[in-house]
Amino acid sequence: MRAGLAKRFYCVHSNHLDYPYTLGSKVRNNHQYAMEHIKDYDGLIVLTNEQKEDIMKDFESNNNIFVIPHAPRRLEKLQTYEKKKNEFVMVARYHEEKGIDKVIKAMGIVKKSRPDIVLNIYGSGPSYEEYQQLIDDLKLDNVHLKGYVANPAPFYQQALATLLTSKFEGFSLAICESFSCATPVISFDVKYSPRELIKEHETGMLVEPDNIDMLAESIIYLYDNPERAIQYGKNAKNLMDTEYSEARLFERWEEVFEITK
Repeated sequence: MRAGLAKRFYCVHSNHLDYPYTLGSKVRNNHQYAMEHIKDYDGLIVLTNEQKEDIMKDFESNNNIFVIPHAPRRLEKLQTYEKKKNEFVMVARYHEEKGIDKVIKAMGIVKKSRPDIVLNIYGSGPSYEEYQQLIDDLKLDNVHLKGYVANPAPFYQQALATLLTSKFEGFSLAICESFSCATPVISFDVKYSPRELIKEHETGMLVEPDNIDMLAESIIYLYDNPERAIQYGKNAKNLMDTEYSEARLFERWEEVFEITK
């Protein structure tokens, strides 16, 4: 390609690290070449500041790593709705990467002191039977695998909070979609994006990865303090409407093009 005819950007739309998905882990094969040749591109585009910082610790660049997060998709939302203050929601693939077994076990703890709390899990995937068996084994009538839904907006809107227990993320669209529906998120603090999106006790709560007891405590906290959960949701929606809007996304791209022209 002749110089000056076009710009070359490499976009990373997921966690570039392999198991256990933290700094120091092996880089995934499909990202290895790009990481080793960042200086050959006009820019490397990543989704979070934390990922940018981690890449800069491991690889050389020409100050040409830029952060441009996703904008959440447009959902068909209810015009009027009421929060079900005992209901929590999860929208995720029924796959071991999403750690759904952890949240099911947490709900077993929750049931002992707050039997009114309900968790509805929407999605589909290969681990359905495994999760249903775990629910049956723990005798949980407060956890329901609801299957796939094309438009999760009404379920986000009516829930008190959304739960996320992934082993890793690139940029969690589930968090963004929940926030856009004015619903806060309780999430494992994994790489990448939960920490960048969730401001502790402002837009949700962060939980130490795989800490089932802490997850249960956080669920109970929001159930016991629904007015705080609702305020967190309002804060979260404001964040989406400003920093993560489509207009702001276009601005971020324009800024990168201006810097690299």
